[in-house]
Amino acid sequence: MLSSSCRIFCRASGRHVETSWTGRLSRRRTKNNSRRTNDSSSKPSGVARSSSSGWISAVRPPAVPSGRACGWTPFSQRCCGAPRTTGTCPRRRASIDPHLYAEVAAGLGLPAPAPDGALADPDPSPALSQLGRDWPVAGRTVGLVTDPDGDLAALASLRRAILDADLVPLLIAPTGGQLTGEGTDPVTVQRTFAAARSVEFDAIVLLDTPAPAADATPGRDAKAGAGGATGPVDPRIVLMLGEAWRHAKAIGALPAARRVLDAAGIAPDAPGVVVADDTATLLDGLTGLLAAHRAWDRFPPPPEAAR
Repeated sequence: MLSSSCRIFCRASGRHVETSWTGRLSRRRTKNNSRRTNDSSSKPSGVARSSSSGWISAVRPPAVPSGRACGWTPFSQRCCGAPRTTGTCPRRRASIDPHLYAEVAAGLGLPAPAPDGALADPDPSPALSQLGRDWPVAGRTVGLVTDPDGDLAALASLRRAILDADLVPLLIAPTGGQLTGEGTDPVTVQRTFAAARSVEFDAIVLLDTPAPAADATPGRDAKAGAGGATGPVDPRIVLMLGEAWRHAKAIGALPAARRVLDAAGIAPDAPGVVVADDTATLLDGLTGLLAAHRAWDRFPPPPEAAR
C-alpha cells in the first residue's frame, strides 16, 4: 500500500489544508520478462501510469470535502450536482464577489448567497492590471482575411504597413498557395479557413467578404457547421470572428467586408471595431486598440457589480 498527502490552498479561508489518500501498488508483466503479474480482478479502479518496471495503479484520491472545494470555476461548479457542494461554495465565494456568485447560484437554481461578513475593498495592483495603460505592439499578430477575387492591391498595401509597424501579418484565405493579381506581387497564404483559429491572432482584419469555400461543409470541416446559416459568407470566418469578439480582441474591416460583420452580428461602431475606407486609417485605429491589449469597454460590468 502507498500513502501520500498534499496541501491545497483554500481561497475562502485563506489557508492551506491537508488531504491524504492511500493507494495500492501492483506490477504486471512487461517486455523486460518480469514474471510478476497483476490480478485484474483485484486491481482497483483509478488512474494508472506506465513505468519502466511495469504499471503502477492507485485508487483515486478521495474527493476534497465540499467546504474545501474553493478553487473550482463557476462552470465546473455548475457541472456538479452534489447538494452539499453546490450549496457551500457559492456562500463562501459570495464573500469574494457577491454579484458573480449570485449569477452562479442562479445557474444552480439556488437563492443568491449573502456574504459571511464585510467585504474587503483592496486597492488594485498596478503591477497586475492591464487596464488604463498602453503596451508595446511589436510582434502582435494580425490575421488578414481575404478572398482570391478581392482587392489584392489593398491587401498588399495593408500587409506592408503592418510589417512597417513591427506587427506580424498572417494571410488567411480559403485555400493554400499564393494569391496573384494584376500589378501586385504574389502573396503566400499562411492560414486556410480550415486551419485558422482565433487564438492565433491578437486582431483580425476583414478585407473582403469570402464566399463559402468548396470545403465549407460539416462533412469536410466540422467548424463549417458551427456558424449556422451565414448566407454569402464562409461560416468558419463567422465562427472565428465571433470568438475574437467574445475574447475582446480588436476587429478591423474595409467597406467590402461589412457583410461579414453583419453575418456575425457585430455592429460596425461597437467597441474595439474599426471600419475605415482606407488601409492607413484602418491600421492606425487598429494599432491603438492593440496597445490597450483588449477592448475592455466591450463588456462593461453591470452597475451593481462595480466597486
